[in-house]
Amino acid sequence: MDENRFKFKYFEVSHFQSSMKVGVDAVLLGSWAETKGNRILDVGTGCGVISLMLAQRFPDSQITAIDIDQLSVTEATENFRKSQWTKKLIARLESFPNETLLKGEKYDLIVSNPPFFNSGITSPESRREKARHQKELSPFSLVENSSGLLNPGGSLCMIFPEEFTNEIIRRGEDIGLHSIRLCGIRNNPNRPEKRVMLEMSPESRGSCEVEHLILFEEGEPTPRYLTLCKDFYLKF
Repeated sequence: MDENRFKFKYFEVSHFQSSMKVGVDAVLLGSWAETKGNRILDVGTGCGVISLMLAQRFPDSQITAIDIDQLSVTEATENFRKSQWTKKLIARLESFPNETLLKGEKYDLIVSNPPFFNSGITSPESRREKARHQKELSPFSLVENSSGLLNPGGSLCMIFPEEFTNEIIRRGEDIGLHSIRLCGIRNNPNRPEKRVMLEMSPESRGSCEVEHLILFEEGEPTPRYLTLCKDFYLKF
């Protein structure tokens, strides 16, 4: 088994150059995020796995994937080129937000598996630490900068540590982003929820739909986890 490549049912990704490798969080988000439109922005794409998952799920989509790390963009571009969806995917070296995005077309979905830390080291020793500690891209900056980039009815979907949830929801409410779906994630029934996936939109859709996802029970994937990721993981 090549640890530098990750094989899914319908595509394969190289992730040895990217600042962040393929992980459970990215696969969960790529399986869970929804859109009613076809213009998608993947912020902090890394090797491009979420973009590829969304290209598989939404055949009519056009997906722009951005990252501040050149090697990640290069690797994502190559992963896109080797996939069956190469014509609908593009990777660009860009920060979030930036003038190009702000002056360009708006999106129906902004999706991100952002760095987990809103503060931390100022001189990262590795590209992975830089990706995880980037001050410019955090769950909070995504909330604060996404609303102006969304089409009417568009949404922001992201995954982050559970302890950020109340503050992220509050900040969204302050700028008119409504929480419409929330999924708390725990590894097994005996562990607390560690991650949350959240969908927010400028358009209110009533009360927030809440789900609590358990990944494993007695060492086996739960039915919900299997259903969510069955089109991607080979073992599912």
